[in-house]
Amino acid sequence: QGTDYELLQTMHQRGLPCKEDVLHIVSSAASLLAMLPSLVELQLPPGATLHVVGDIHGQFWDLLHILEMCGKPSIMNQYLFNGDFVDRGQFSVEVALALLALKVASRGCVHLNRGNHEAKRMNVIYGFMQEVEHKYDTDVFNLFCQAFENLPLATV
Repeated sequence: QGTDYELLQTMHQRGLPCKEDVLHIVSSAASLLAMLPSLVELQLPPGATLHVVGDIHGQFWDLLHILEMCGKPSIMNQYLFNGDFVDRGQFSVEVALALLALKVASRGCVHLNRGNHEAKRMNVIYGFMQEVEHKYDTDVFNLFCQAFENLPLATV
């Protein structure tokens, strides 16, 4: 199991993690997210920055650029990703994996909300299901669906 930044580097080089690593990341994230309430109340330390990001829609290179520009997540440099991580872009698997890995590795610094594209019906219509099944298989897609169902709806 590599670190979240090794995972990002692998995907940056257009590699995909093995299925075993994907199952570990997504199931760990699903378990962590299941413990969160639907409405997360966020308390930032004084002087901390919160980067609010929305609608990545499978644009992995944009996500990498945002992380590069804004810096690694930390208690003083936090991120809130407001849903719509997948569908439309060609790298939705990479975006979803990256965000879930960041959440697991930096649970108090990376916050994820569910958007309307983190739903099975939308994933079928807009291509995430097909992308996951092409890159992995139906089992991985179903695990992503479980993780998405556990995402909070909002953060205040």
